[in-house]
Amino acid sequence: MPFCLISPAYRRRSLASAGGVRDPHDPSLLIDPEGRIWRTMRYGKRCEPYRAESPRGAGDGSLMVHRGKGGGVSAHWLVYQVLIGPVPQGSRVGHRNGNRADNHPENLVLGSASKLSFAAARAIRRRRAAGESQAALGRAFGVSQPTIWAIVTGRTWKDARPVATGVRVDNRTGQLSTLGRRGPRRRHGRVK
Repeated sequence: MPFCLISPAYRRRSLASAGGVRDPHDPSLLIDPEGRIWRTMRYGKRCEPYRAESPRGAGDGSLMVHRGKGGGVSAHWLVYQVLIGPVPQGSRVGHRNGNRADNHPENLVLGSASKLSFAAARAIRRRRAAGESQAALGRAFGVSQPTIWAIVTGRTWKDARPVATGVRVDNRTGQLSTLGRRGPRRRHGRVK
């Protein structure tokens, strides 16, 4: 029988007996052992438990939970944080089966936030300035060519600027060129 057709009194008893854990930052949230998040209070008063997750809006199937004035957090991050343990700085919570709506604790796994490090981004920019192709760099670092383009043009990894001075990046093609004596040509206040 679907959980939504079960009487509210039975739902309350089953949540209490299932060993749900309250979120320490928002006591109105209860996380059950299956990884579902329930809200048990509304406007400071007790209410019938209801699911607190909502679609994230990114279109990838992930869920988020609103935690009072603190804003929203990813549902899988909250389940990991409360049921398994703290998430280390620089790590992210992923899903073993790839289903971002499946927040069962056994399905959650820690991973790195990025495939690349700061040093790798600098190396990519240095090697691209030396003339290596974006496709070859992508194969060497295990990322796609558009990722290499975004690093080289400065759209991502903005802190890892090219080491060489006097180098300009064409944002459309990702090609590097050296600047003349006077620097880039300006037209209407913008670099052309």
